[in-house]
Amino acid sequence: MIRYDHGTWGLAFLLRFRGSVFPKALVWAVPCSIVSVCFMYIKLNSEYADVSGSGTAMIAVGAFVSILGFMVIFRSNQAWARYWEGADLVQQARGEWISATSSLFAFCSSKPEMQEQVDQFQGQIVRIVSLLYAASLSTLSAGHQFELLDLDGLDQEVLQGL
Repeated sequence: MIRYDHGTWGLAFLLRFRGSVFPKALVWAVPCSIVSVCFMYIKLNSEYADVSGSGTAMIAVGAFVSILGFMVIFRSNQAWARYWEGADLVQQARGEWISATSSLFAFCSSKPEMQEQVDQFQGQIVRIVSLLYAASLSTLSAGHQFELLDLDGLDQEVLQGL
């Protein structure tokens, strides 16, 4: 995953080549620009008579802009849909983990003599699920550190095992 540094004003990522489409775009744009400049030079320095009006050129420009606009909107919609699908899956996973934690709590003993052990077990489950969720989000966000519940309730053996 590429990490972007947005800079002070949020525009520094535009000048990067790593992860950018500009190098690939320049491979096609620079030769086309050179050919276009050569044609314009030949047209202006020769006895060329313009038989077609500017209407044909405007139709070509209009078609190009329409296709370009369609492609940009299509790609943006695809990226937006992928983002929301990923966000939805993360929330779905969170909901499943909360549901599993709730199920574990529901099957705990309600006997008064077991209350201390039940509280300790529930505290450990909540801390482990918190650690699981933070680890999964950290993986998705390329190593960002998230807040955890206090890990004091977990033994060192358990933490080393995780």
